Amino acid sequence: MSYSRWSHSVWYTYWSSSSPGGFFSKKDQIIEICDSHSYFITYREIVQDVDKVLQQVKEFYSVDRPGSIFDHVDPETRQLRYIDWIYPAKNPTDEELAELKEYLLMFVADMDNYFKPLNWLKYEVYYPIRNKIVWWYRGFKKNQQ
Repeated sequence: MSYSRWSHSVWYTYWSSSSPGGFFSKKDQIIEICDSHSYFITYREIVQDVDKVLQQVKEFYSVDRPGSIFDHVDPETRQLRYIDWIYPAKNPTDEELAELKEYLLMFVADMDNYFKPLNWLKYEVYYPIRNKIVWWYRGFKKNQQ
């Protein structure tokens, strides 16, 4: 689930599927700030101290970061070629950090709702089983024709 996109914000944030505890650990769920250097924040960190998280984000995005950027496709080998690059600091403003805080709190509210026992069973057990049955039935019916 995306909380913000670049079309209307300086932030591109979404619930990441790379949570270390998978879909069984609410506290380990991750919201990702997608950028040239992405930043990952857990539910646990936000709940413990959202202002500390915002300070860490500000510090992270307030320095230049080395990396690489696409340069060209090698015509002989057809391989992508990259060059070293320095991504400049973004230096987020207080207003941008306040906007990010809203997204972080929306993420916490979504996780609280998602991990209610009946909701979790619906999303992680019922829907996957139902979908497998529907897909199997559609494939079976298609093969019968």
